[in-house]
Amino acid sequence: MGEKLTSIQKIQQQLDREKAFLAKKEKDISKRKKRIADLEKNAAAEKRKKGNRKKILVGALVLHEVEISGEMDELMKRLDKFLVRENDRIVFDLPPKK
Repeated sequence: MGEKLTSIQKIQQQLDREKAFLAKKEKDISKRKKRIADLEKNAAAEKRKKGNRKKILVGALVLHEVEISGEMDELMKRLDKFLVRENDRIVFDLPPKK
């Protein structure tokens, strides 16, 4: 009977090792999933940053062209129709929308 206990103990040790191995792998997977989520978040932030930079540059070009052509009044009329948020309208000294 002592031999059977030893076999059971050996099996239990193997089982414990396998469980420990699995727990480590699950922890590794969890870390990698977090890393992937962080990288995706960083990529999205960079994409937004690049998009915002494009908008700024396009806006600078439009303002430059409008100032040169003397069409600032036309641009202001278009902005008055386009902008609905009060904070956006304030930037251009436009009255609140009714």
